Amino acid sequence: MYFDFRDKPDRLCVKEMVHGYNISSCLFVAVELELADLLAAGPLALVDLARRSGADPDALKRILRLLMSAGVFSVDEQDTCALTPRAEFLRRDHPDSIASEVELFAGAETYLAWSGLLHCARTGQTGFGQYYGKSLFEYLAEHPDSAQRFHLGWHEISIRAGLETAEAVDFTDNRHVVDVGGGYGIVTAQLLRTYDHLRGMIYDLEFSLARAGHTLREYGVDERCGIVPGDGFTEVPGGGD
Repeated sequence: MYFDFRDKPDRLCVKEMVHGYNISSCLFVAVELELADLLAAGPLALVDLARRSGADPDALKRILRLLMSAGVFSVDEQDTCALTPRAEFLRRDHPDSIASEVELFAGAETYLAWSGLLHCARTGQTGFGQYYGKSLFEYLAEHPDSAQRFHLGWHEISIRAGLETAEAVDFTDNRHVVDVGGGYGIVTAQLLRTYDHLRGMIYDLEFSLARAGHTLREYGVDERCGIVPGDGFTEVPGGGD
């Protein structure tokens, strides 16, 4: 799903897998420093890009050179930095942006939780619990900034997931969709907008539902969808078909 190593020697494939986190870490830095947004209007000298992003010029050049090896950004012999087609998707204003997904999965809590994978393999416990001493959702409930990063990442992912679900699945004979763990409600909103006979329910932890109402109103389907707080690991509401 994530790696395409066709036509490469097996040993080289494994070596590239080993260093995969180098690229993801650099992508996280690029998004946090908003490099793609700063370059959206056109190329910039490295020193200017460093100044505008608040980065050290030498460190930034090294990070960009590594990303160049993956086709993300370019730096020429005069140290002029520019976007590449791949780097465009790191812009926050791009219609198919993955900036929030990068922030969620390539750094911060998720990245650190993966460092506990060996503990997870040996014990069956979560890497997140090993690192932070509590479950993911307990942690998010206590850290609003982290919760926002989590939900913005999934909101971005869900925009495409909602469109693809509405195209791939025929809901003509259904009447009531229950979205367990629905978060901001983007998938349900897309389904209800596509099928105007459907009614829906978004079910999730209370803090996860913070923007669900806004999403439903934005899509014009708020009168056909309820928002119900609850824990999907404890019980799941009925009424859906």
